[in-house]
Amino acid sequence: MQHSQVSFERGEELEEYRRLLAREPDSLRFAEYADRLRRVGKLEDARTVCKRGLARHPAYPTGHVVMGDILSDLGNPAEAEAEWRQALRLDPGHPLAHVRLGELHLSRGERDPAILAFEAALIYSPGLSEARDRLAEIRGPDAASDDGTVQPGKPSRTPGERPTWLSADRFEGLLERLAASSAVDEAAIVDNEGAVLVDTGSVPQISSASPAAVSFAAEAKALLFRLGAGRLRSALALSDGAGVRIVPLGDITLLCAVRHESRVAEADIEIEEALAVGPRDDAGEGDTS
Repeated sequence: MQHSQVSFERGEELEEYRRLLAREPDSLRFAEYADRLRRVGKLEDARTVCKRGLARHPAYPTGHVVMGDILSDLGNPAEAEAEWRQALRLDPGHPLAHVRLGELHLSRGERDPAILAFEAALIYSPGLSEARDRLAEIRGPDAASDDGTVQPGKPSRTPGERPTWLSADRFEGLLERLAASSAVDEAAIVDNEGAVLVDTGSVPQISSASPAAVSFAAEAKALLFRLGAGRLRSALALSDGAGVRIVPLGDITLLCAVRHESRVAEADIEIEEALAVGPRDDAGEGDTS
């Protein structure tokens, strides 16, 4: 009797979604409907609903996450991966997309990329148990990071705020640290009017490898602000081999061109590490500033 009641309630819920989308075909709740269909095993119906919704809203990242889930359940991991990666191109702060890719890496025996993906998920959503539990399983529950990396789930700053140490006289030091990282190709700091305060081209000891990235990033910043970006975002693909990260910091914004989009998680962790500890010359015991 209880099972019949649950089945009835699920059927009613699905019918409500169907009626909603019939009334409002442009509703973003198509993703919820498709996910509910997937969860009850109606995979082909779920794919149809999601495909129709994405045709109307191709830039809706959650829709791509759900489509990836559906394709994964249908036994198409390569197509699922493409959808999850598309979700991250549209909203690289989407924690569930990082989790899905982390699970995919684990299924392939790719431990290090899986760790990076789960860590990225926790940067964007510190309380996400799926990512935290997976990291505990991979590393062991008592594993501690002693290599200087940012501890996932323990953000060193409030997203969207400027770190207290980052005064104007330390902007160049931050860019030097980022340019020395393995993933960041070029960086700039702009004010909220979009004016460049400092960039890698203006710091003599940094070679600017991607001079077009700053102007592209300024356009990306304006777009993400319109979308309500208020936390670390790895952003729009600049090409097949690069991307731009947008980091709102209160009255300023950090823009980073990244060498390769496959290093999304690594780049975001390195950016957060730089913001956590400051320039290299500020991190040592000899700092008297």
